[in-house]
Amino acid sequence: RVGLVVETIRPHGVAGRVRVGTEEWRAQCDGPGEVAQGAEVEVLRVDGTHLIVRPRGVAAPGPDKGGAS
Repeated sequence: RVGLVVETIRPHGVAGRVRVGTEEWRAQCDGPGEVAQGAEVEVLRVDGTHLIVRPRGVAAPGPDKGGAS
């Protein structure tokens, strides 16, 4: 599912808020960066009362990415 950031999600696990449909959720980013208010995010999973999200259009690292060459 896709959501809209309504309160900036900060790095290091500092939750922001995301609207998905008509509901607002606390959300944390799956990566290290900040996700600004107004950005679209992809919902990866629900963790208790929080969503774990990543910016829309950012690919998840695969098993062949990020390794030594």
